Amino acid sequence: MKSVDFYDILENKQNYKCYYTNWNLEPNYTSIAYKVRLKDGGRHSEENVILIHSSIAKLAREVSEDYLVELCEAVVSNRR
Repeated sequence: MKSVDFYDILENKQNYKCYYTNWNLEPNYTSIAYKVRLKDGGRHSEENVILIHSSIAKLAREVSEDYLVELCEAVVSNRR
């Protein structure tokens, strides 16, 4: 991915918002990830690229999106 593509996605496709959390994104705290991980059959294409807050990047790379959502729901329900 070229830097021009990164900034296009950040500004025009995601409006400076994290794909998962909707937190504001700044380039210094933004990581590139895939909607569908490559090891799960995802493709290395712009349509499969998402920008996320760096604080969740490792988790997003390690688990599927479905499991990430399930995990977050479990955390929220346990904190109530």
